[in-house]
Amino acid sequence: MSPVVYSNEAMRREYISTILHTAVSILNDLVITPQANIIGEENTGRVDYAIKRIISEMLEEIICITEGKQNQATIGICQNLVQCRSACDMNL
Repeated sequence: MSPVVYSNEAMRREYISTILHTAVSILNDLVITPQANIIGEENTGRVDYAIKRIISEMLEEIICITEGKQNQATIGICQNLVQCRSACDMNL
């Protein structure tokens, strides 16, 4: 089996999904939303995964977003920071 960095996007998502689901299963009232749309005051876009805390039937709060990048870590980190800012706008 080849390292994750040499695998295709679908295989990387399987690894990421397994790790996120394991982390979320430890805590209550959290859900994972794959391919979530984030709409902020300055930026809008889709993230690979958003972890949300369910506050009530009508209210949820984004607590974590992430992108799966194969080999462009710097771009992924920058993209994730901008998306975090947009997620903060949504939570206000």
